[in-house]
Amino acid sequence: MLDLDSGNLFEGLIKLIEEWNPKKYSNEKEYQQALYKYLKDLQENGKIKKERTIRTEAGETRADLRVSNVVIELKKKLDTKPHRDRAENQIRLMLKEFDYVIVVIVGNDHNREAIDIFKHHLKDFNKENNFMSSEKKIKVIEISKNKSKKIDKKQKDPFGLNLESFDNIF
Repeated sequence: MLDLDSGNLFEGLIKLIEEWNPKKYSNEKEYQQALYKYLKDLQENGKIKKERTIRTEAGETRADLRVSNVVIELKKKLDTKPHRDRAENQIRLMLKEFDYVIVVIVGNDHNREAIDIFKHHLKDFNKENNFMSSEKKIKVIEISKNKSKKIDKKQKDPFGLNLESFDNIF
């Protein structure tokens, strides 16, 4: 069960979200609904204390999810500069309202360079706004089907070949 202390809640939520393995959805809203259901299920199973409020679209900034004083913002589109700029501005506003922000990058349509640029800009928030002197924290988590999906050797590939038969070739 996650501790009631805010810092421990933040770290605990990071671990739980890193374990989340959603199916592929076509839009951010579907990911938001799936993560909300995942967190509510964990709460029902006693992994998150019942006293913790889990809600969607919370605060003036309308963060995707909020668990007590930790906000979770999901991002599916970061490949273009306007998408990254918009996301960065949203997070900057969230940090004015909340101390803990978890950014969850979902889907597998991101290029590595775009994610690295986005992460670098978020690190700069601490320097330019002196967030390090306060208790503000940002964590970026990448959720990708490519990372967690394992190939079932018994499953046939799209060309109709049985993958099991290739085990002894190498």
